[in-house]
Amino acid sequence: MIVHHGEDGKIVDKDPSTIALFQWAEFLGISLNPKLIYPVSFPPGYLGIQTQDTLYPGEAILSAPNQSMLSTKYMNHPSLEVVYSAHPDLFSLPDKAHEESRMLTYFLWEFSKGTSSFWYTYFQYLPKDLETLVDWTDEELAELQDNDLVYHAKHKKAKDFTLYETLQKTLRKYTELFCEEDLEIDKIHWAWKIICTRSYSGKIPYTTLIPIADLFNHNNVNTNFFYGADTDESPDSNELTPELDLADDDDPFSEGYRTLQFSSLKLYRLSLGPTSKMNEAQLKINNEVLKVAKAQDQRVFLQKMTTATKNIDTGNVGEEENHKFRITVSKFEVFEPGAQVFIKYGKYSNAQLLWHYGFAMIDNIYNYARIKEKLKYFLNEKQFEALGKGYSPDFLVVFKLRGFEFSQELLKTFRSFHWDININSAESFFNPSDIVLEQCSMNKVLKFLEESFSAFPTTIEEDLEILKSSVYKKSFAVVYRIGVKKVIRKQIQLALVLQEILGRISNGESSVLGRCSFESDIEFIENRKAIASYVDTLKKYFPQIE
Repeated sequence: MIVHHGEDGKIVDKDPSTIALFQWAEFLGISLNPKLIYPVSFPPGYLGIQTQDTLYPGEAILSAPNQSMLSTKYMNHPSLEVVYSAHPDLFSLPDKAHEESRMLTYFLWEFSKGTSSFWYTYFQYLPKDLETLVDWTDEELAELQDNDLVYHAKHKKAKDFTLYETLQKTLRKYTELFCEEDLEIDKIHWAWKIICTRSYSGKIPYTTLIPIADLFNHNNVNTNFFYGADTDESPDSNELTPELDLADDDDPFSEGYRTLQFSSLKLYRLSLGPTSKMNEAQLKINNEVLKVAKAQDQRVFLQKMTTATKNIDTGNVGEEENHKFRITVSKFEVFEPGAQVFIKYGKYSNAQLLWHYGFAMIDNIYNYARIKEKLKYFLNEKQFEALGKGYSPDFLVVFKLRGFEFSQELLKTFRSFHWDININSAESFFNPSDIVLEQCSMNKVLKFLEESFSAFPTTIEEDLEILKSSVYKKSFAVVYRIGVKKVIRKQIQLALVLQEILGRISNGESSVLGRCSFESDIEFIENRKAIASYVDTLKKYFPQIE
């Protein structure tokens, strides 16, 4: 059982807009557990919801009926059809952002109604000064120490403001629907940030804003939201253990360069080159590697299709009259008196949290590190000369590393480029069957990781000192870069552990998985879990591994 303990929260008096919001929400049928209180100020100074008494597994936290949801269901309002039909290039397919344009237009239209809008009380409460990564200055962005994230933020800002300007120009034609002052670029930007930072989506019928429900802060808890009847149990009620999947749900980065994704077939082609100069024995080995490469890529494709289908099924929720948006305490959690009540927005890394919500978390389990290098870094002279027309030596190869598992993708890459058709077997191209090749590849992995780690202008230790005196955006930036560096540092440690394990195998030692001299007892447990998948593959070729 996961117990969330009390925090040093300070109850804040409700201002008139907050009082009005809660009264209006009650009128709409939104039900908040009476044990909960808002607003409460938590260190370092943000507002959240606190429980005054123990919340037990399965206990209701909040429910909101369909009529309380400001959702994409309403974006096709008949009053706006005159706008949509006159501008299909903006509000219809094939424009990929047409639904976003419609939702933003509907929000601005409702906001322009003022006191006559059904949602007026909610609009009056919404924060006026929220910031996400797109609002950071160049100096603030530089503190991230991540050029890719900086590019993504600037690219997203340029894309968003292009949409704002197009919408502004379009909607200004309809003075009977929109107030001029509500179509200022800053106001449109504010409206879009409200939609992006406070909406719920997935597992519910529509992307939606929900009064009161948007007051819960995010943390990596099991307590989550769902859509169902009052008698329905929480989504994890039938699970035997808390969620163990640590893969993130982040949106992809916008990249300002040409990248190359290494499939098994691409590794085969780049490593072995043309077959025209191969002898019969080499062709046989080549064909064996090719067969395995095709099979591996087929499995990856099927896995992606299965995941995509599962995600579609999970998100395919229809609206039902007696169903509500609901939050209940996870069966694996208890919130003690004084604890802040969190929910999980999603399995988001600090990169996603920053560009979508404007904050970062210390020790976020979904963090990852993106490290990259030019293709020519991996190629030997022969491979470089045989590079096909579809490839450039300056293409960038990007690896996504996580802290909870050793990157076999990285090892697979170095192994394939150092594999020699005249020395190594077909089996060892994709598998750790050749101890000499494996040791060589692991050494290359370690060198690559250490180079990436040392390229940062500050160390983790220096960042921790800087963090002590940092506030707001700078503190989030420092927290972000610490998280990235910790992932790379963990990968370095895992590579060192495996380097020693491979050495023990090479030396014929009987006990190869024992603790390394540089590992603490806790690190030993964590590291053996992180390398377990790779070690299982090693065992197929080296049965002496216990």
